[in-house]
Amino acid sequence: MAFSLAVSAAGVDSGLDTTDGQSIFLFKEGDLVVGRIGSAAGAAAFAVAIDSVTGVVSTAQYASLFHPNATNPDDSVSITDSALLAVVTVTDGDGDTATNSTGIGDAVQFQDDGPAIGPISDGQVDFSAGSSVTHSLNGIVGVDDPATYSITSSPATLTILDGTSAQVTLLRDLTNSDTVATYFKDVDGSGTHTAGDIDFFKLTLSGGNYTFDVLQNPPPAEISFSFAGAPSGSNLFMMFGDPTSTQIVVTGEDPLNQSQFPGTNIGTKDVLNISQAGSTTSFGVNGQQLNDSANHPTEGAFITYVTGANTNFLVPNLDQNEADVEANIQFQDVFNATSASFTVNQTNPGVGPVTVKITAFSTAAEQGVNYVDGLTNDMHVNISSFSLTDFVVKAGNTQFTPAASIDADGNLIITGLSTGDKVQWTTNGTHDRVLIENISAHDGISGNDNNTFDIGGFTLVQAQPAPDEKLDFTAQIADADGDTASSTFSIGIDGNHDGVITV
Repeated sequence: MAFSLAVSAAGVDSGLDTTDGQSIFLFKEGDLVVGRIGSAAGAAAFAVAIDSVTGVVSTAQYASLFHPNATNPDDSVSITDSALLAVVTVTDGDGDTATNSTGIGDAVQFQDDGPAIGPISDGQVDFSAGSSVTHSLNGIVGVDDPATYSITSSPATLTILDGTSAQVTLLRDLTNSDTVATYFKDVDGSGTHTAGDIDFFKLTLSGGNYTFDVLQNPPPAEISFSFAGAPSGSNLFMMFGDPTSTQIVVTGEDPLNQSQFPGTNIGTKDVLNISQAGSTTSFGVNGQQLNDSANHPTEGAFITYVTGANTNFLVPNLDQNEADVEANIQFQDVFNATSASFTVNQTNPGVGPVTVKITAFSTAAEQGVNYVDGLTNDMHVNISSFSLTDFVVKAGNTQFTPAASIDADGNLIITGLSTGDKVQWTTNGTHDRVLIENISAHDGISGNDNNTFDIGGFTLVQAQPAPDEKLDFTAQIADADGDTASSTFSIGIDGNHDGVITV
């Protein structure tokens, strides 16, 4: 008795397909039955053999086969039963033979080879532009190649803090068949990822690895100061701010030195005046605005950044009488910043233009009766860059666009300011005091010599360590016939660069 194989017809459809959807046909080739892809000339997908003595069937697989049940990574498919035949030949003693065949396609099964992924190592990066981490996804696809990867779970939004109470909400954009997740600041408020948005973080699955990139430094802390609640009238000084954070001390450019001239009326020198225009409280010097005229040349205001202010003399607790006494300028230390800004509340005329000079200083923590003395011995700090926000104001067809430059002494000169404009500057090193002056009558520009402005807002901008963040992701591997496996990993974002993630 001898065993052999046959096919029901040359080129019969095996009932099996490759993972890319091509049919496989059966051909008898010598003692083998070969399944070829597409035609007799196609590549071999598998071969079937039978032991002529024992009848044991064996197979060899050369190509990835499609398994329709994607929910079961261990399911089996088989050849159409009637397409593959086992032939038994019996020979008697005088050489007579008899043969019989039966379909055995169902008995020739190909088991699915589902993919595997993980474990995936967690990653950690500093919250610093350029920081990056890469780890393997540890994906194994088996014979059902090729593998594809995707991000199947990730935070839809991410809230990052700036070291104070301020926060920025980042949105997620999944692209490249869900292999890239980008977290961005939605600058234009469109809810979609557009060219003007700011990308902060990016997770990329590629080449069997993940890479997490930090694209931006933490947003700087912006500490904004409102002048609401300040006492009315003419005052020697004002102190504004959060008693638990940072404060500012504001005086005129040339205030009365009461340690030198006790009992002298503060009005003989520069005084501050608070005014209310609409919903905004603003201040001027020697009146409701800052002037530059023959009677009041280059009026200016000193603003000093401090901490630990005596809350009794901090607006709104500061009253009009207390605001006239230099000894009440009480604080613990100065606050060093690299960037600050002020907003013009109103110009007169409303369209402007006004020319302003900004000078930055570094000073010691001189308080009380030593404060005014300390305005004259500060170290100059160069301004290195600036930005301008133009709030468009028109009078008929007349409007002015602000422009700025840094002079040879490292001071910022801004021309064309009008109502609502904002000026921000950054210094080479840290500074803790600034002088803002109206120099409209000394700018060589005709027609604006008596134009005035007031200050309606002030902000300190300072880089701060951001709180740590932890992001959880799930990556999925899929093989060519749709079987999947998943694994999770986390990314720690180290805000203070101490090497420890605390969330």
